[in-house]
Amino acid sequence: MPAEVSLSSFNLKEASTPKEKWIGGYKRDGENVSTLQGLEEILSDNFTLIDTKDIPFVIQETARKHQYTVAQMSIWQKK
Repeated sequence: MPAEVSLSSFNLKEASTPKEKWIGGYKRDGENVSTLQGLEEILSDNFTLIDTKDIPFVIQETARKHQYTVAQMSIWQKK
């Protein structure tokens, strides 16, 4: 069965998404909740997390300014 892939830099900003809609990047009962943990909570009934990998990439902002970022890839297998 083919796997599904998610790729995100988890760059959470309230200007883009209201904080109450975030699936990670916040504290619950005083403990940090990562976005990967939030994805697992949402997807675990139908998918199994197979692997994660950091994927670096560069965004050119101007001719002389670049932004180096690392996204997290997660691979999910449908149950």
